[in-house]
Amino acid sequence: MQMDELQRMLGKVERSVFRLETLSSYTAPGEADMLRAFNDGQPMPPRGPDTDPWLRMVADSVQAGRRWSRVHVLDRPLSDYLRFELLGYQGNVAAGEDVRIADRADVPKTLSALTGDFWLLDDALAVVMEYDGDGPTPVHGADSGCKRPCRSTRSRDTALGRAPGLPPIGPG
Repeated sequence: MQMDELQRMLGKVERSVFRLETLSSYTAPGEADMLRAFNDGQPMPPRGPDTDPWLRMVADSVQAGRRWSRVHVLDRPLSDYLRFELLGYQGNVAAGEDVRIADRADVPKTLSALTGDFWLLDDALAVVMEYDGDGPTPVHGADSGCKRPCRSTRSRDTALGRAPGLPPIGPG
């Protein structure tokens, strides 16, 4: 499966999308220049539904009544990439996504089992993410464990229950 196929699947979701992230660094080809600028201390360009096609898709989906949520389980000290990503999540929140952060040190026994990234679509289909030097690869099928949404829903519920949300963005 390629990322464009995952994006098509996300566009067909009827009720909910959940994303679990557990790594301290990701390689996303489209982020290289922004990450370099961030590490050089340059201000980040505005990122939201009006400037980013991905966030436009999320915002449109949320406006249509679908719930988007994400938890990033992290370890301290924060990597440079995580500091960059945490700033970038503000655009996700502006698009209507419920973004939460879980610090593994706060509940190590509970959160230690959450080590694999996945998407959970409509509480029915889990798409496991694998990573290599070229970036993410969504994997689904019997071999990847994706036919077991009950495990993924338990992982989602555990992560959401241990992660406070980010503050709302915007006026007010």
